[in-house]
Amino acid sequence: MKKRHYALGVTVVILLAGWWYATRIPSSPFYWVYASATPAPVEQTASAARLSGCVACHSVGGGLPFAGRLEMGTRLGSIFSTNITPDPDHGMGRYSLADFDQAVRHGVTSDGRRLYPAIPHASYAKLSVADVQALYDYFMHQVQPAVTPNQQTAIKAPLNQR
Repeated sequence: MKKRHYALGVTVVILLAGWWYATRIPSSPFYWVYASATPAPVEQTASAARLSGCVACHSVGGGLPFAGRLEMGTRLGSIFSTNITPDPDHGMGRYSLADFDQAVRHGVTSDGRRLYPAIPHASYAKLSVADVQALYDYFMHQVQPAVTPNQQTAIKAPLNQR
């Protein structure tokens, strides 16, 4: 009987450790590091956006740049890119710099949901703090807000779990 309790305890500890690891979200340096109150120079922010290639996935022909809705077909169903304009209702207009950093470099939204791994978070995780700041400044100060709702994915449950 003692062995069963021990095995159950070990199993519970392993499950809790696995749950903790799977749900932990790395913190953003912008929670502790003071971000400049003045936006980066226009040339620097536009260059960061161009080099990051955001327009390729977050724009569709005939629509506003960065308004999302580009369909990416997978074997499981379609994923649609999101609106990354500064629109407060459909885009990232309410995102802080730390929220933006979490989304770009770690794939986590401002409310803690995980994004689909269509964005190459592993590549963007290598962006410097200055580059993330420049991208944020570009989207918040130079991109026109688009009142374009995000489109739901076409992946059926239970495969739509992130």
